Amino acid sequence: MERNNRLYLTSDEEVTLDDNYRYIVKPMEISHGKRKGKNVTFLDNFVQFCDSIQMSNPTLLARIIGTKLSCRVDMSNDTYSLIGFYTTKQVKDIVYEFIRTHLLCKSCDKPEVDLRWSKSLKCCKAKCMACGVKQLFNSQYDNILCNL
Repeated sequence: MERNNRLYLTSDEEVTLDDNYRYIVKPMEISHGKRKGKNVTFLDNFVQFCDSIQMSNPTLLARIIGTKLSCRVDMSNDTYSLIGFYTTKQVKDIVYEFIRTHLLCKSCDKPEVDLRWSKSLKCCKAKCMACGVKQLFNSQYDNILCNL
């Protein structure tokens, strides 16, 4: 998905050779530091990154990262950080897996999916705005996504 400091929103690795591909965004930037004597992993451009992948609620993605890493997420003033030291690869692998499984259409592979929680069905539903395909799926993140 990522090549030459560019994130290609697709599951097709061959597309990463196309510099004119429509769905290219700047990848997440991650840095490390200490706060109150504890290691902290900072998600530097997290809000902008979430906007670029059309994730309207960055807190949900931050909570998913925290759940997968079993760590506390600090969210204050549009600044997101993970308490503990986590490598860039660890964080990006979680985010890219979420993009592949939830934000890319299973039919046309476009990142035009409108993700919503269905209270009546108690599961996530997705509709692709590009091709119109609708799908329901249960997710390991249902306990977080129910806040959509």
